[in-house]
Amino acid sequence: MQNVTEDFYIKASSYISQKIAFLETIKNMSENRFSDDARISAETELNNARRVLKDIYERREKKILLSCLSNSRTNNSVVDLRKMLEAEKDFYSEIVEVLKKYRNKILTPVLVGEAGENVKKVAEIKNEEELSNKIVGIIEDIPSFKWNDEKVYGPFKKGDIANIPKQLAELLINQKKASDMP
Repeated sequence: MQNVTEDFYIKASSYISQKIAFLETIKNMSENRFSDDARISAETELNNARRVLKDIYERREKKILLSCLSNSRTNNSVVDLRKMLEAEKDFYSEIVEVLKKYRNKILTPVLVGEAGENVKKVAEIKNEEELSNKIVGIIEDIPSFKWNDEKVYGPFKKGDIANIPKQLAELLINQKKASDMP
């Protein structure tokens, strides 16, 4: 992974903002052949910059995820974090923690022959969720929101099918925002 300065994404964001502002200025110019060519050129530069930045982010993300997998599988925490940004270090630590947690929850019991109860518990929880949920058809667009179970639902678009808690489903049906699905 290549070193980048802590302010890399801030500088990149500033660059994108400048390109957007320049593009807006060109769009506001009088209609002439020069402004059309300049607009097309500015749009191309903006799109190329966005594509390159997205590629940089995704390559860094992939390298971090591969390091996380390696760490969780081998318990080898010898990873050079110096080349990661602070946010990337947080991402790395959280992903490693989650991978190790589920490896210990799923694989370790299997390897020692004690997976039966864990697998049953996971299946029971899944069945309880299915029993406490209801499938509805969304009648109108609904922005995302936090329900009383502290989970975020949505956003939903008209025509979507949603598997949501029964209480929430009944509320949306009563508000004529969703319909009951057989």
